[in-house]
Amino acid sequence: MPTLLAIALQNLLQHRRRALMLGGALAGISLLLTLLNGLALGVREQFRGNVAMLSAGEINVGGIFKVNAVKATPVLTSTEKALEVIRREVPDVAFVGVRGQGLASVSSDTAALRMDLIALGVDWDAEPLLRAGLKAKEGDVSLLREPHTLVLFPEQAEQLGNVKPGERLTLSAVTPQGAHNTVDVKLVAIAENAGIGSRVTLLMPNATLRELFRYHPGAASVLQVHLKDELPEERLRDAREKLRQALTKAGLTLGDYDPGDWQSRLDEATSEAWTGQRVVVSLLSEEVAGQLAMLGALDALITLLGLVLLVVVCTGLMNALWIAISERTREIGTLRAVGMQRRSVLGLFLLEGALLGFLGTAAGLVLGAVACAALDAANLATPTTLQYVLGAGDHLRFAVAPSQLVSVCLLLTACAALASLPPALRAARLSPLAAMQSAG
Repeated sequence: MPTLLAIALQNLLQHRRRALMLGGALAGISLLLTLLNGLALGVREQFRGNVAMLSAGEINVGGIFKVNAVKATPVLTSTEKALEVIRREVPDVAFVGVRGQGLASVSSDTAALRMDLIALGVDWDAEPLLRAGLKAKEGDVSLLREPHTLVLFPEQAEQLGNVKPGERLTLSAVTPQGAHNTVDVKLVAIAENAGIGSRVTLLMPNATLRELFRYHPGAASVLQVHLKDELPEERLRDAREKLRQALTKAGLTLGDYDPGDWQSRLDEATSEAWTGQRVVVSLLSEEVAGQLAMLGALDALITLLGLVLLVVVCTGLMNALWIAISERTREIGTLRAVGMQRRSVLGLFLLEGALLGFLGTAAGLVLGAVACAALDAANLATPTTLQYVLGAGDHLRFAVAPSQLVSVCLLLTACAALASLPPALRAARLSPLAAMQSAG
């Protein structure tokens, strides 16, 4: 093997023009795949971070309360009991976000957003993901710990007449009892966009949300359970089922609803003829199933593009090696004449293809990783379509996973070796005499 490796390297150096051309093609495809995969991974990480910050935990225990048969409200009245069950039954809980939710509108002195927005009550000091992920473009987001405060996102601030931190705004909503209520708040910050959810979300302290909707002091809408370690979907489903059984034993009535966001479950519950409290246990993948499907489509598109490019490059590599073997017939005849066996000739040409694939791919991956780091540092603006469809933030993020680089390197090296197989088989079948005679 060392001898074959030395001969293969010598042959690549001797025919460096062809090697540079073919290696450059492999480097180009690996560079492009690294950039595309880096973008996909960056968007996925950004999306997951935005969802964990605003929308859902790995496991979510939400409440639906009906004061009458036709009015459903996102309220969990037995918050403390549910928290006790969660802490007892769910292993490795990092923290539980106690969130209030409802539909509200907001107005300034000059304009109003009459559409129903998602009023989201938070406990700033108890939510590390929110503190780490929510970034202010203007103002100070940490002031959400103070009562009667509000954080908007850029599009909302613009629609309200380009309001600025420090201005007074008015929130309005319909309470579970059907009454209209208003609360005056102070705008303390305009935050950077955090995906599609930020377009329709108003952030305020839980106490302010309870005052707006006239919930009792201990009420919440959903308990977002965040785990210390990421678990596979199967284990999350098992944990969800165990938690459902424990909540039932604790005296809570559970409701069965199709996967979807909290608003779709409210709409479904409204059509049902029951009153009182129902508890719903859901997973993050169910809360944002539509956006996860779009991310899956992006991954599939990148995979398809990679396969097309791979077929084109491997076809070109195979054709180039066919030509190379025709030009090196005398060399093959000489090697066979001095005693090299057919399997060694086969191994030599396969090794040349694999070396070419490895060196070209490795160069492209290094360039791709550097390019990803540079693009990530450049903070390129995210197109609006990507923000809406994929849940990305204001700036594109590129992330490189070492395991992904290794996988691409192994795949392209193996494909280069396989593309070398047909020409290598032809070279191995040549007899010494025929090779020498055809070389003239």
